[in-house]
Amino acid sequence: MIFPLVSNERISETVKNFVKTNHFPHAILIEGEAGLGKRTLCSFLAAAAVCESGENAPCGQCKGCEMLKAGTHPDVSVTALQDKKKSITVAQIRQARADAFIKPQSSPRRVMIIEQAHTLNEQSQNALLKVLEEPPGQTVFILLAENKSALLQTVLSRCVTLSLTAPPTEVAFAFLKKQNPKADDKVILQVLSAARNNLGRAQALLKKKSFSKAYTAAEEFLDIYMNGGRKYDLLKITVKVDKDRALANEFLKELKFAVNLKLQSSVSNVAVLSKLVRLNDLITQRTPLLATNINLALFFSGFVSWL
Repeated sequence: MIFPLVSNERISETVKNFVKTNHFPHAILIEGEAGLGKRTLCSFLAAAAVCESGENAPCGQCKGCEMLKAGTHPDVSVTALQDKKKSITVAQIRQARADAFIKPQSSPRRVMIIEQAHTLNEQSQNALLKVLEEPPGQTVFILLAENKSALLQTVLSRCVTLSLTAPPTEVAFAFLKKQNPKADDKVILQVLSAARNNLGRAQALLKKKSFSKAYTAAEEFLDIYMNGGRKYDLLKITVKVDKDRALANEFLKELKFAVNLKLQSSVSNVAVLSKLVRLNDLITQRTPLLATNINLALFFSGFVSWL
């Protein structure tokens, strides 16, 4: 059994104890912002609950684990937001409540997963509370919520809450570097800073950048600018993006992103701060011109001349 999340050591020990003792709480709330691994942990707990290997659960190889991975396990049910709905309905919760009393078909327990539990309104939560107050002995509820404060205290009091947190920077960096060995260290640190070490969001940012032409040009431009390079050298960078309006727009977005990151770490250096603020203001002022029919080469010529 390998705990699937980076860091979160206390939660790891708690979950491992569930498996070792084969005693799962009747209701578990997994709390945390998007990207921290709520669904990953939920899948791990559900697999451990239906796995047939005992203390080594989830083994990933038994019939229970295989059916869960395939989404065909008869004893695992998922309640989630329906299309175009803003909250899980009371009818959905009443159905889940009824299903919770059905005896398991192929495992020792049923697992009832409720996604986006923070969208439950008061009526839905009270409907859920009825089964949490007198839960079937063979059923485990797993609730996923971005913020537990959206849930009634009566519901919270009947759940074991697992609050996920982002890992420390050095741990998050090591994880992303292992997953993306070709990624530049500087880029990884940048996306971690932007994502506040949220690994899910950092992975998405890293994938979005994909070391694109716009990103590379923005990094080169900022480096030349901050080191007092010539305007001619800055124009040579903009030539790489002045043939495509979408690429030019992306270049300015990446440049603004990079400038804002530097601003966060340069507050004590007045000279550096002044240069960054000047560039940031220029980007803000000039970007709307890209929505016009302005010639891109002319646009960047004017842009650089103002620096």
